Amino acid sequence: MNDLLHDIEELNKVKKRLDMTSITTDPKFIDQAIQEALLIIRKKLAEKIRMVDNFEKQAPQDIQDLCNYIRGVR
Repeated sequence: MNDLLHDIEELNKVKKRLDMTSITTDPKFIDQAIQEALLIIRKKLAEKIRMVDNFEKQAPQDIQDLCNYIRGVR
């Protein structure tokens, strides 16, 4: 649950940064806010991908097969 709450907090940061870009005309501020938002998103994506990969490595073969099927690997 803590991970989920942390993710929600991080996504709210992204949302606030992007929301602020819609009320300003300063191109430097807009670029910086977008770059910060992208950094947070990239970190979260990498973290979640690692979690899925670790789960799949530890999962029984039938779960691994199901994951591959869902992804369209099969």
